Amino acid sequence: MGAALDELGPGTLGGAVAILCGAARLTEHISDQEAVHPVALGSRDRVLAEFTARAAPPELVHHLRTLGESDVGADVKRAALRMLADAPAPEALEAMFDVARTLDPASLASPSTRAVVADGIAIRLRARADLDALERVAEGAPAELVPAIASGVRRSGLAESLSFLAKLLYQSAEGDLCVLREIERCARECGAEADSWSLASVRGMLVREESDLRRTAAAALGSLHDVDSAPDLIELLGDGDVRVAQTARSALLGMAGFDHGPEQEPWRVWLTEEEEWWSDQATLCVERLAGGDPAEAHKALRTALVHPLWRHELAEAIGPLLRRMERPVGIAACTVLERLGSPRAVPHLVELLVLEDPELTAAACAALRLLTGLELPPDPIAWSERLDRRP
Repeated sequence: MGAALDELGPGTLGGAVAILCGAARLTEHISDQEAVHPVALGSRDRVLAEFTARAAPPELVHHLRTLGESDVGADVKRAALRMLADAPAPEALEAMFDVARTLDPASLASPSTRAVVADGIAIRLRARADLDALERVAEGAPAELVPAIASGVRRSGLAESLSFLAKLLYQSAEGDLCVLREIERCARECGAEADSWSLASVRGMLVREESDLRRTAAAALGSLHDVDSAPDLIELLGDGDVRVAQTARSALLGMAGFDHGPEQEPWRVWLTEEEEWWSDQATLCVERLAGGDPAEAHKALRTALVHPLWRHELAEAIGPLLRRMERPVGIAACTVLERLGSPRAVPHLVELLVLEDPELTAAACAALRLLTGLELPPDPIAWSERLDRRP
C-alpha cells in the first residue's frame, strides 16, 4: 500500500488529508503525470482513505484540525469535519467544534454542515460521561450549530438526553424550535422522561411570542405527559393561533384519554375532578389492589384505567404489587399498565418474567413489547441485558 501511495503522490499523512479534503490536487504531488496510470488516478480516494485509516487516530485528528482551521474554503472545512466525524479518537469531537467555529454563519446553517456535525455527535454518545464531554466542548458554540447538536443528542437515545436538550433552549428562535422538536421526538419515540427543571424550561416556551414555539412546546409537553402543564395547555385552547389551540387540545387529549372539546371550561372541570380523585380516592384504589379480594382488585384496575392523567404515579403504585396478585388479577394488571403507557412500569414487568407461569409472563411480555418497542421473548435475562444496554 505504501508503494502504491508513493506512486500516486504524497507520502505523508498531511498530504493525504489535504487531497481527500480537496485542499490540494493529486497532480501537485506528481512530477510526471503521464507516468501515472489512469486506473491509479481513479482509485485515488480509496488508496488515500486506506492510508489515513492506518494512521494513528490522534495524528489524523491533528492534521484534520490544522487543515480545517487554516485559510481554506468552506467546502474543504466541511470535508475535514466529515472526516473528523468518522475519526475513532476522543479528541475528534473537540476538533470538530474548533473547525466548525471557523465557518461563517451561512456555512454553519447549511443542511450539509449540520448533518455532518449531528452525525459526529450521535456516534460518540454512548454514556452520560460522553454528554458531559459534549457539554464542555460545545460551550459557546455558535447558535447556528444548536440544531445539529440537538439532532445528534436526540439520536443517541441516552436517557439523559432530555435534560441536555433542555439546556440548549433560550438561545435563538430557530434553535429553540429545533430543540423543542427533538425533545418531542425523544419523548414520543423513546418514551423518555424529563426531570422537573427540564419540564419547567419547556413550559416556559408556552408563553413565547412566536406561535411556532408555543405550538411545538405544547406538543412536547403532551408527549412528555407533563401533568403540571395541564392548566397552561387549557389556557392555550384560547390562543389566537388556531394551530396552537389545536395542538394544546391534542396534548390534553393524550393526557386525559378523552376529548372534552375545544372550549376551556370543560377541561377545567375535568382537571379539577382529576385532582380531587388523586387526592381523595387514589390511595383507596391502590389499597383495593393490595387487599387480596379479586373482585375489588379488578374494580380498582378499571378505575385506574379511566384516570390516565396519573399514569406514571399509578404505574409506580401498581408495579410493586404485581408479584403478589393472583394470576387473573396479575394478567389484568399487566394489560392496564400496557394501556396506561408509563415507562415506569417496565422494571416491575421484567420482574414478573422470572415466575413459572406462562400466562402471566406472556401478559407481562406483551406489555413490555408495547412499552419499549422491543421484540424479545419472555426471558428475564434477555430483557434485563437488552434494557441495560439500551441508552
